[in-house]
Amino acid sequence: MLALRAIAGGSSPSAAIEGLPGADGPRLLRVGDTAAGIAVRRIRDGAVTLVGYDTTWVLRIGDLR
Repeated sequence: MLALRAIAGGSSPSAAIEGLPGADGPRLLRVGDTAAGIAVRRIRDGAVTLVGYDTTWVLRIGDLR
């Protein structure tokens, strides 16, 4: 299951994403980064949009997908 654990704002925001295939623990990713075939498309308004495997996820802190 994918989960958004935290967002760090600023000029280049990043998101701590947990549950990525093959990753132990959360990974800190920015827009444009790809991990385990899943790409970060947007970090905005407390949410992260991920795209991969013919699927789009919009994660918010506390949601499990």
